Amino acid sequence: HDKNNFLEVVFFKILKLKNIRNTDAQIYEEIDQAISIGHQDIRVYYLFLTNAIGFISFRSQFNRALVIQSIAETISLENIEPIEQAFFKLTKAVLKFHQGFINEGNLLFKEAMALVDKKHPRYLTFLINSVSINSYQGRLKGLAKEDLDIIDSVFDVNLLFPIIMMILDNSIFTGNFEEGFKYVKKFNEIKNTDKKKEF
Repeated sequence: HDKNNFLEVVFFKILKLKNIRNTDAQIYEEIDQAISIGHQDIRVYYLFLTNAIGFISFRSQFNRALVIQSIAETISLENIEPIEQAFFKLTKAVLKFHQGFINEGNLLFKEAMALVDKKHPRYLTFLINSVSINSYQGRLKGLAKEDLDIIDSVFDVNLLFPIIMMILDNSIFTGNFEEGFKYVKKFNEIKNTDKKKEF
């Protein structure tokens, strides 16, 4: 990122702090300031708004998140990639889930999935985000079989570990521990294979 660009600096900061719930309140002021300043690249600005909504809704600042969502919705989608639009819809779905509007969240989730070409190079990243949402809700089997097959085909340990953590979350939610153990076994097998390759 460009350290001389205020929005990019704040963008990098919220990505770093994404999973830390208790953060300095100053970050909200910085987000507001970055939104006000904007960015010369509309796609970067759109992605910043998308991530800011997720960052803020995770901390239960729903009204603030909704204001940012309304700003993002004023942006013309003409130059926004479908996968970027899908990430925005996914973020909106998460906000609905956090607010307790499960049916509305599910609808947005399906709309987001429909926007993405499964052959897109960033589809797996998008799918992992989707798995995260569904596993937390205990609805992983609600994913299309094609998507579940893509997850089953992952053999990269770095990608597989977060997926397994999500599947275990889903297993705890549904009580289907056998499914969770199956993926743990797969992870260990791949890890051991990688170790053997090092020698």
